[in-house]
Parts: sequence; C-alpha cells; structure tokens
Amino acid sequence: MNRHVKALTLLLAAQLIVLVGVLWWPSRDVESDSGALLNIDQAKVDGVLIEDETGAKLNLQQREGVWILPDAGNLPADGEKVVALLKKLFDASAPWPVATSAESARRFEVTPEKFQRHIQLRIADAVTGDIYLGTSPGFRKVHARLAEADDVYAIEFANFEATTRPDDWLDKSLLQPEGDVVGLSRPQFWSLTQTDGAWQLAGLDAGETTQQDAAKDLVNKVANLRVMGVAEVPPASDSQPALTLTARTASGEFDYAFYQPQPKSDFVAHRSGQDGFFKVAAYIAEALMVERVDLVASAQAAASTAPEQPKPTK
Repeated sequence: MNRHVKALTLLLAAQLIVLVGVLWWPSRDVESDSGALLNIDQAKVDGVLIEDETGAKLNLQQREGVWILPDAGNLPADGEKVVALLKKLFDASAPWPVATSAESARRFEVTPEKFQRHIQLRIADAVTGDIYLGTSPGFRKVHARLAEADDVYAIEFANFEATTRPDDWLDKSLLQPEGDVVGLSRPQFWSLTQTDGAWQLAGLDAGETTQQDAAKDLVNKVANLRVMGVAEVPPASDSQPALTLTARTASGEFDYAFYQPQPKSDFVAHRSGQDGFFKVAAYIAEALMVERVDLVASAQAAASTAPEQPKPTK
C-alpha cells in the first residue's frame, strides 16, 4: 500500500512540475514576443539617441523622410546607415535571457550607472525603445537589457556600430551636384558641355578635339564627390581657394571652392546650396585640378587611336 501511495505521490509531483512548466514558459514567450528584443513598429521610429560610456551623445532625427543630425546644424545623415542600425536592433534575437538579476546587469554593464551604449528609439518625441548595451560575450555579440526589464540577453551586435561621432553618420555625398552633370567648368581655364552624349571643350582650335576619356573621368569624379567629415576650422575669410569649379545640372549650377590650409594637407571644400565646410581628401581634390591641355586631343591623335575600319570586300 505504501508503495502505491509513494508512486501516486511521485506521479502527482511530476504532473505539478509539468503544469508549472506549461504555465511559466508561455509567459516568457509573451515577454520576448517569440524571441524578438524589440516589440515596436520599426517603420514608425523617427528618432534615435545614442550615448556612449563617456557621456557623449549623438542625436538622429527623421524629418520629411530624411534622416538628419539636428545637433550638427541639421546636416543630412547617411540614411542607409541609420536604417541598417535599426534593422540590426529589430532583427536581434533574444529568446532566452542569460541573466535576470540586478547583480548580473551590473556585471554585464547594462545599467543606467554603467553601460557601454545606451540607445533610445523614439516615435514623435516619445521614447518607445530603451536599450542598454554592455560587455561582449563573443565575436559580434553584446549583452543587452531593456530599461523596463531585468532580463539580460546576448544579441548579435557590436558597440562600434553605434558610435557617437557625427562624422560617422554624416551623409558623405552631401556635396555632390543634384542631378546628372551636363556641364562642368573651371572658370578662366576651361569649360565642358555635354552634347548628344559627348563632351565638348569650349574654344577648341582647328585640328583639336575633346579628350573624351579625360572629360568623362573628371565629370564622374565631381558627380561622385565624397567628403571625409565636417571641417574643424573653416578657411580664413581672406583665403583664396586652390581650385574652383562649377557643375551644371537640370537643377541649376553648383559652385565649388576647394581650400588647402597647409601644403600637402587635406582640403576644405564648400558648395553653393549647402551650408558648411567639409574635409576632402587631398588625393580626391588634387585629381580635380585638371589643366585645359589635359582635356585636348589633336584630330590626328584621335584618328590614330580610332578602331580600324574593316576593309570592304570585293
């Protein structure tokens, strides 16, 4: 009889364990929403605030569908990079916590007092996602905790992907002319115009033609111009630019001025229609200093490099 009672007791205990498991685990799934760290609508997020362990902060805002840096003169941000950051956070899988205690949160550096990154996601100025990122448990992984919960997760992310340097988020193409370039000139030196898909250099003498490869290469360099970041110091008011260019598109004319503060240093550039001065690598700016002679080819040279025409058959 005692054996039967013990067996029934053990069976009842096993059933209780199963019942507790059934009731407990679904609640955990509801908390993590099938393993997703964030349970908000990514498409509605229009603000990101990043703070690092030193207290430096970076603010990103979306206005009229464009991401900007409001604390850096409303300069345009690299929208693709912002979207990639958000996607990484929203794709982060967090099915099971690696720790649930306050002591563990301190050890993994995911508390308000000790963190490596603090990221707030906003919708219409309201904080809808509040995340602390801390130590790394492995390659491209980081401990993460939502501000409103105790659970600590290990997610796929790297803290360097959330820097607080404005230059890291700046749209490096902000000086590119708006639209396809149909004309390019270096005032007082030369002027190029596109006609029927070919480039024509103004003022050619008899027997001269436009060096098409050189012209196309130069125009492409201007059309794809990229900056390094915001210039720390703008050029002095009495500084003379080392190079000036004017690009013409269907949207209008865009005037460029390139300054070189010191010999062999990087350049500082400005473009009409865009506030501010920006750093341009020396090798990029120097490649734009094309002389007129570099754009000229003689008719004889052009003929000698033309492909040989097939001889007519008899």
